[in-house]
Amino acid sequence: MKIIICGMTASGKSTLAKKLVKRYGLDYVCGGNALKKIAREKGYRYSGPGWWETHEGQAFLRRREKDPTFDKKVDRKLIQIAKTKRNVLLDSWTLAWLFNEKNTLKIWLKCSQHARARRAAKRDRTSIREAQNALRNKDEESKSIYRDLYGFRLEDDLAPFDLAVDTSRLDEHIVYRIVSCYIDNMLRAGYIKK
Repeated sequence: MKIIICGMTASGKSTLAKKLVKRYGLDYVCGGNALKKIAREKGYRYSGPGWWETHEGQAFLRRREKDPTFDKKVDRKLIQIAKTKRNVLLDSWTLAWLFNEKNTLKIWLKCSQHARARRAAKRDRTSIREAQNALRNKDEESKSIYRDLYGFRLEDDLAPFDLAVDTSRLDEHIVYRIVSCYIDNMLRAGYIKK
C-alpha cells in the first residue's frame, strides 16, 4: 500500500502521517525534509519546525523559485521511492500529480489560511499576523514554483486525489479517524492491498 498525503503548510500532514505510519506499518518519507537537507548542503541554517517561515527558509524558497533543480531532484527521488517501496507513506506537495500507480491512495488535506496561521503561530511561538504573512508568502511562491515547473495549480487542482478532508475545524484525532476509516474501507473492498 502506498499513501501520498498533500496539503499546504500547517494543514496537518505530518501529524496525520505519523499516526497512519504507525497504524498500517508503513515507512515514512517527507519531501520537505529532503528539501531541508539540500538547503543545509547549500549553506542555509536549518532551525527546526517552522523553518520555512523563517528568514532563512524564505531565502531558500526564493532561490528555489529561480533554480528548479532543487525541486526536480527531490521529486525524482520521491518518485523512485514510490516505485520501489511497497508499503510507504509519502508526504509531498507534488507527488500526487507526478506519480500514478495502482495500490496508491492520494489524500489532500484542505485547511483555511486562518486555521493554518493559528497552528503555525502556536508551533513557531509567533503571532498569528506574522504566521499569516509568512504562510501567504510561502503559499504564493510555492504555487508559482510548481505551476512553472509542472503546470498544475497547487491547492486548486484536486483531480488526482481519492480523498480530500477539510481540517480547518477538526482536531487531529477526528482527521485521523476519518482518513483511517476511509483506508480501512478501501482495504476491505480490495481497492488497495497491504
